[in-house]
This record gives sequence, structure tokens and C-alpha cells, in this order.
Amino acid sequence: MYRRGFMLLLLLLLTGCIKEQKLEDLGMVNSAAVDALKQEDGDSNGKKITVAVGIPRIGLGGQTEVTNLQTESESTKEARRKLSLKTSQILVSGQLQNLIFGKDLAASGLLRYLDSYRRDYSVGEKIHIIIANGSAVKLLTDQYPGIPSISEHISTLVEQKGKINEAPPGRLYEFVRDYYDDGIDPILPLIAQEKDYVEIDGIALFDGDSYKGKIASDESVQFFLLLRSMKNGELLIKFTNSANGSHERAMLSQLITKRSISVKQVDASYKVTLNVRVSGIILEYDGNQKINKDKAFTQMEQDMSKALREELQLIVSRLQALGTDSLGIGSAVRNSMSYEDWKRFDWRTIYPKLPVTINVDVNIRDAGMIQS
Repeated sequence: MYRRGFMLLLLLLLTGCIKEQKLEDLGMVNSAAVDALKQEDGDSNGKKITVAVGIPRIGLGGQTEVTNLQTESESTKEARRKLSLKTSQILVSGQLQNLIFGKDLAASGLLRYLDSYRRDYSVGEKIHIIIANGSAVKLLTDQYPGIPSISEHISTLVEQKGKINEAPPGRLYEFVRDYYDDGIDPILPLIAQEKDYVEIDGIALFDGDSYKGKIASDESVQFFLLLRSMKNGELLIKFTNSANGSHERAMLSQLITKRSISVKQVDASYKVTLNVRVSGIILEYDGNQKINKDKAFTQMEQDMSKALREELQLIVSRLQALGTDSLGIGSAVRNSMSYEDWKRFDWRTIYPKLPVTINVDVNIRDAGMIQS
């Protein structure tokens, strides 16, 4: 009985210690943007950064209104302190959805700017890390007619494009995981501001945590064919009809793809083969073939396989030229040897010159309503 009384008294005392916070007193940051601070000559000094945050609230009539705060600092941690001095609200990051970095800043390395967010227990590791092709601060703070919340728009844009394999999800934990994996380099979604809207601009490629280049948005699906197997999306293939030399186009939908990779050691060197199988339904076709016949189907599949193989080979060559192992080829090579051999292996020097062969097999499951 005395024990129960003591526990009840303890609970009452602890309840009195809890500090209540009203919702209107909290500034719930849903997006943050970080740029390298530009000097008067237009160059960044590599030390200071510009940070902006968006704080949404429900205004009169139920419309979403966003307050933007901006400051300059030498770190994201210092910026968060300075931003808190600009508002009477208590800034909290529990609702943070997007962390957007300008391309110029990303080229100098991202990990140091992610540190304070990684250590903040209130920030989930599923937030989107996004690269802006231009100024991230301008992209976040500009006004967009017809878009009540640019943060919600960006989150939805990245998530929806990720579902159809046109953009990587860009989660914080995925970026950090791939950064510390010595067999693959991270990738992130790349967005761009176009007048009064924001769009996906491709895939940002990294060497470690430094931005090196991009895959254009019209090549994103082709990139993902090389990266992983998938069961969604659409793919446009431009090919030459081997029978008459005409240039044709076909759009495949409801993709089912299989990607595999093999490594073969030849003397002291290695050769890598990437096998890509693509199965889909023809959604659109611009050509003169009668694709309802088995012979025409086979010819079209062979022509499409040849064209797609050449396209994928160019992507791999570009990645090697940039020194970005975004496809995880290093992981496959690492798994083919012992741990001791891998540690002695100068992968970063070997990778750009590594022979990589692409094999492609396109299968048309159905021609849909366009059969003739």
C-alpha cells in the first residue's frame, strides 16, 4: 500500500515537471535549403553558407501560408541557432521533409553539412536529401503561383517519380550508407527551378560525398535498368529498323526488368558483364512494321535490344569518365575476391579503365491496342 502511494506521488511530481508547449508556439520547419555563400565576384569562398528554412502554417480560410527565414553562417548547426533568433516561435525539425543543397556547394562535399541533422534525434533518416541545379535557397524561397507549399510539392514530386523509377528516393540513411560503402557511390535526386514551377532534372552523381555530374532526366530509366531490377515505369527506345533502315520509336510500359552482374578475372585484371533483360507492353509505336506477326516481333526486339545496349554502354562510359561508381560495380568486384585482396586493390584507379560489357535482351509481351 505504501509502495502504491509512493508511486502515485512520484507520477504527480514528474507530471509537474513536463513543460507544455502550445502548437502555435512551435515553428515546424518542413524544408531547409543550403547554398555556398557567394562573394562580390560571384565565386564562393568555400567557408560560409546561406541557409533558408520554410515554416508552414494554416492561415485564414484554411490556406497554407509559408514563412521563410534566411541567414548566413559557417555551419548548419550555427545557422539553426541564428535562425531561431529571427522568430518568436521555437523552431523544431521533427517535420523536416526536404534538405536541399545547391549544386556548387554539393561539389565541395555534403557530409559535414549533414552532420547536425544526423545527430538530431527528432530528424528522421527518411528525409529527402536533394540537389538543386542552381540556387537551393532561391528555389525554396521563391513564390510559385498555384503551389501553396513548395515543400509538399517537392516531396510529392520526388516520391512519385521514385515509384516509376525516374528519380532516386534520396533518403538520408541511403546516402550515408552508400558513402561508407567502398563498393558504390551515392546518388540523389536533382531538381531545377523553371519559371513558376520546380521539376525533376535528373540524377545527381557523387564520388564519395562530392557532386560530380548528372544523368539527364530523359535517361533516368535507362540508368535504373543498369542499377537494379524493377517492376514499374515506362521506357522510350529509339532504334533503326534493320530491314529498311528507317528510324523508329517505341514506348514500352509496365516494365519488368532483370539486372545481373558477373565478374571474371583474366590474369591480373578483371572484366565485368552487366546483363539487362527488359520486358514490356508497347504503349506507343512510331514506325511501319506490322508487329502482330511473330517475325516482325522478333526483328523489332532485336533492333530495340541493339539500340538500348548502345545507349546503356554510353551511360557506363560516362560514369567511368566521371569516376563515379553509381552502379555498385565495385561491390560485385569486391565480392569476387578476398577481403585482404580487396584492401590491396586500387579500385579508384582501376575503375575508370575497367572493361564493362553490356548485354541487353528486350522482350515485347504484348502490343496492346496498336496491333495491325
